[in-house]
Amino acid sequence: MAIVQAYSAWIALGRPKKKSPIPALMKTFGCERTYPKKLYDRVMKSGSVESSWAGGRPTEFSPACWEAMVTLIREHRAKHRVASSRDVSSSLKKVPGRAGKKGPNYTTVQRATTKAGKAAKGITAAYLKSRC
Repeated sequence: MAIVQAYSAWIALGRPKKKSPIPALMKTFGCERTYPKKLYDRVMKSGSVESSWAGGRPTEFSPACWEAMVTLIREHRAKHRVASSRDVSSSLKKVPGRAGKKGPNYTTVQRATTKAGKAAKGITAAYLKSRC
């Protein structure tokens, strides 16, 4: 934030070359010459220096999500079909109580499918969660 404050104060003065904070910012923070302007532009555009890609999928899913995923995989296998990641993920979004929530990605579904295929008996959500 110090970079943005120093750069914006310099802009408010009219950008005099003799009072440029860029050399001092490069020396203090070890950034390249164009970084203060890029950071300032981001603040002016979004109002923050935070990443606009924040959020994403949760790192862990609830036991109810695991139960629903296992049920969907079992339904596919009962019909002698492959439970693809895309099918499972899109079907999870249709489960009551999960509307609007993000579904698991390809890797998470693949791990659950693999674990469900290797076990001799029924898979529980606790088993999957402990192994994934």
